[in-house]
Amino acid sequence: MLALQVEFDGGSIMQYLGVPQETYRRLSSSGSMWSYFRDNIEDEYTAKRIR
Repeated sequence: MLALQVEFDGGSIMQYLGVPQETYRRLSSSGSMWSYFRDNIEDEYTAKRIR
C-alpha cells in the first residue's frame, strides 16, 4: 500500500494511506497544490499524524 506524507508549514507531518500514484502525480504537477490536496486527498484517505 502506498502512503503520501505531507509536511505542513507548521511542521506537522501527516501520512495518507492508499493514495494512488496518479493522484500523487496530479498533486505534484498541480498549479495549486494546496487546493488539489484539500479537494482530492484531505478527506478522501485515512490519515495518520507522524509529527
